[in-house]
Amino acid sequence: MRIITNTALIVKGNLLTQMRTYTFFLMIGLTLFLSYLFIPSADLHYEVFYIGGVRGVYNSAWLGGMLAMVSNLLLWLFGFYFLRGTISNDEQLRVAPFIATSPITKSAYIWTKVMSNFFILVIISTSLLLSFIFMQIIRAEDTQILWGDYLMPYICMTLPSIFLLASFTIVFDVIGWLKGTLGNIIFFCFWIAISVFSISFPNILFDLFGLNRILTNMVNDATQVFPFLKDSDSGGSFGYYPVANVLTFTWEGIVWTKGMLISSFLWLFIALCNILLAILTFNRSQKHKPRTSGHKKHEVSDLTRIQVDVRLLSPVQYEQSFHYARLIIAEWRVLLRGYSKWLYSILIISLILSYALPMNILGSWSPLFMLCPLAIWSKMGTVDTTHRTEQLIVSTPYASMKFFITWLSGLFITLIYSFGIVLRLSLAGNISAGIAYVIGILFIVTLAITLGYFTKSRRVFESVFLLLWYMGPVNQIPYLDFTGISMDQSLQYFIISVCLMGSVVILQKKRLG
Repeated sequence: MRIITNTALIVKGNLLTQMRTYTFFLMIGLTLFLSYLFIPSADLHYEVFYIGGVRGVYNSAWLGGMLAMVSNLLLWLFGFYFLRGTISNDEQLRVAPFIATSPITKSAYIWTKVMSNFFILVIISTSLLLSFIFMQIIRAEDTQILWGDYLMPYICMTLPSIFLLASFTIVFDVIGWLKGTLGNIIFFCFWIAISVFSISFPNILFDLFGLNRILTNMVNDATQVFPFLKDSDSGGSFGYYPVANVLTFTWEGIVWTKGMLISSFLWLFIALCNILLAILTFNRSQKHKPRTSGHKKHEVSDLTRIQVDVRLLSPVQYEQSFHYARLIIAEWRVLLRGYSKWLYSILIISLILSYALPMNILGSWSPLFMLCPLAIWSKMGTVDTTHRTEQLIVSTPYASMKFFITWLSGLFITLIYSFGIVLRLSLAGNISAGIAYVIGILFIVTLAITLGYFTKSRRVFESVFLLLWYMGPVNQIPYLDFTGISMDQSLQYFIISVCLMGSVVILQKKRLG
């Protein structure tokens, strides 16, 4: 009984730690905002879940099915980047040695981390559920609340899915090569693959987000009501779809089968396997060897030999000149330091390819070039928090210039890296495309340092960038393509960059008093 009580107290402490962060409130606000966007009224003339221009009446069955799909898709993306790093945070806060010497076992420690992340996901998904119920009342197409239509998909699909997600957040935090930016990219690719796989290859055992079971059921019922959908290529998809007139039908809900319930138990089994893997991989007594210089340390056996004459100390002098070049070079070293040789090799190879590839291939490969400096961008605005040097920076005479120096250093590094693409576009006569690409770089660098300053986390920018990168440069959605490949949006992104910089300047002034 004492073990259960102690475990519950640890889980409670981890929950309170996560819930007191700005990112948690950002996640709650995002879910409430998305619930409004995903359930538009008929007079707004757009759909988020598109089935050839028709949708179900906003009853409990339709919204409960949408809730299961939306919560799984969004929580698996944003929830992962929000919750991963709980064990690494213990190492950064230097409480890992205290935990290692405490009576808590390694398995109990891993289990408490998984359960803490799971309960955070439950809180976020529950807030989304309540917001969907509230929107059903607001839209008033069917005001009868059937709790079973909401809770059945939530219990049988959402809860097992997010428990598996909670286990992945710990696995990616105990395996060394998955802890950093590479792990974030791998998980994003995994999220994309699962989303595509569940739709393209129907199989309820691997339908992790519920897309195949719910979406197929909705499409089949809609086709029976509207036969013209048989000739439509739309099998159901998420996005922004303008529609002139919205046709509605009454959807009765999911027809549950034994296979659907078996798949939920399969996800729970995989989650337990992940937890076991994390327990076997995690080394609670890992020792970090301190870095020492190559010089020999001179030991002084007699302290009386050290004599300090205070009168010989030089007075502190304030230099009026501001060494921009020196500070920029120092920021360059900070931003480029601490990465593996693989990252440097990839950056050099991609830089050479930007000059060597033919123009027709360079255009299709340019999104990959934008992905390479992700680790450098996400470091901007978070270095002082990671190394706990914020108070030292604030006490310097030029603390107000720190943001500008960091932003300028990151921009110069990115421009040097992207100079080959910009030069090739300009020499080919497409100067406007080169300008749009430069402004896209300006936007990304500014977004990185802004999110870093506001959230104090690298993972927030990495998750936002990967989603924006996938929808914009990769899929060439016009208004999200910040590189200007599909549509020139350079003016809009320049204005957004200026607004982001202004917000950070205001925040900087408030912090400095």
